[in-house]
Amino acid sequence: MSETEALLLMVCFLLAHAAADLNEEMRDFLRDVNPPFVTNHTLSNGDIILCVPIKNQLSLRNQTLQLLPPQMMSKQEHNRSENSGQLFGLEVGSCKENTIPVLHTSNTIAARFDSVRKLTKKHSSGKNRVPLADEEPGVETHEHGYNQLNGNFRGMETTINVWEPYVEKTSEFSLAQLWIISKKLGPLNTIEAGWQIYPKFYGGTGPRLFVYWTADGYDKTGCYNLRCQGFVQTSNKYVLGGSFSSVSTPDSTQYEKTLRVFQDDSSKNWWLQIDGESIGYWPASLFQSLQNGAETLEAGGEVCYDKESGVRHTKTGMGSGEFPSQGYLKAAYQRRIQYLDSNGVMQPAIGMKSGAEVPKCYTATSVAADKGDDWGAYFFFGGPGYSNKCP
Repeated sequence: MSETEALLLMVCFLLAHAAADLNEEMRDFLRDVNPPFVTNHTLSNGDIILCVPIKNQLSLRNQTLQLLPPQMMSKQEHNRSENSGQLFGLEVGSCKENTIPVLHTSNTIAARFDSVRKLTKKHSSGKNRVPLADEEPGVETHEHGYNQLNGNFRGMETTINVWEPYVEKTSEFSLAQLWIISKKLGPLNTIEAGWQIYPKFYGGTGPRLFVYWTADGYDKTGCYNLRCQGFVQTSNKYVLGGSFSSVSTPDSTQYEKTLRVFQDDSSKNWWLQIDGESIGYWPASLFQSLQNGAETLEAGGEVCYDKESGVRHTKTGMGSGEFPSQGYLKAAYQRRIQYLDSNGVMQPAIGMKSGAEVPKCYTATSVAADKGDDWGAYFFFGGPGYSNKCP
């Protein structure tokens, strides 16, 4: 055997072992995120939903379940255009009592990622990091159109209309969400919720409900939905990662979801409600800086794509894919934006400041205030990505 052949054989041997290790890691991961179930349902879009005993979910392996928060439980009534339900609710309804619906993560989805880390996390180029100008070609780039408020907060609520913007590559995503943020005790802590289109991650091109968290600035901690020990789900109706049954279209019905995230006084857990339904919570033990309230609230959109040297900007749209100047019935919006102050009182989020890294591609209007209570504090956001003004 020649020296070259021996070297090639050694490389093949090392690659084979690396692949075997990765496969084993992925198999262990799939066992964790697809726990034993009572029943399962296949939806019309191909999603498989597992009805899992609530205590079998990954996040409860080392946690005690808090079934309900002691306050803020009343359902909120809103004058919305239409409530965008989930496909699971339309076709199945709900899982049985004491079980939760879990989106099955398939071998096909797992095979699209070369590590569990990439399958579960946003990466360090997420929000609140180095400026866009410092990015190197070929890296994952995140661009935003958002509004921000600083202070001392215990929660936030917003109503977001749900769209299906164009996503150019399966590895790219577009989302609309709220952020609960603090870094007063060290690394960046965030809690995030909204809708997202991410074909590589979920399959398909439709918007899906998602949650996220990180306790160290998108480094080693955190994950989407139920893909790690983090968010604890209590609702038997909503699917994290599940598709919406209806989306907004231009000059027609606007479909919305109302999201509320707030901190429970006694446990310090952060609860998520959707249209008044308690979905679950992020345990206080996940965080340092978010143990006692938040210092920053944000709302808006985000697009993630691979920035390549000499290549045009992505065509992936944010929001509806239209600039916010197009206004109601054409652009994405967030309305009735409120914050829960340090005294536990809901206040309109007047005074938020708008921001965008590349406003020629994606941007957000400043928050305006409706004199009535239908829109409250609101803004429009989004953009088409690549254009003559966004080369």
